[in-house]
Amino acid sequence: MPTRLLLVENDQALVDLLERYLRRSGYEVSSAPSAQTALELLHGTGSEMGASPVTVALAIVDFYLTDKRTGVDLLTAMREAGHNFPVLLYSGYPFAVETLPVSLQANVWFLQKPFMPKVLSEMVVTILGSP
Repeated sequence: MPTRLLLVENDQALVDLLERYLRRSGYEVSSAPSAQTALELLHGTGSEMGASPVTVALAIVDFYLTDKRTGVDLLTAMREAGHNFPVLLYSGYPFAVETLPVSLQANVWFLQKPFMPKVLSEMVVTILGSP
């Protein structure tokens, strides 16, 4: 069974590009346009009756989301809910994982935009190993 990634990004064109590339690299990808939708996927709640929670190996999260939440807000909510899988934040703005509260720094990486899809795929392999 392929490794499942959660991609949280509100720009549909970027979602399409990254999903396509990550799938070609051997990963399954679930995507969410907002922090709220990502949490609903992870918890099996939302608009689909009887939805099952999605289990992921890695979340790839844009730093700035459209639902007035940041990637750090989502990271915090995931950790509070007991999700300890790795999280790769990315942004066009500079960021350092070391600026996060110490309780959130473990298992978190950062990738500066713009990046080529191949660089993202290589980063995923660095974090998780081969698909």
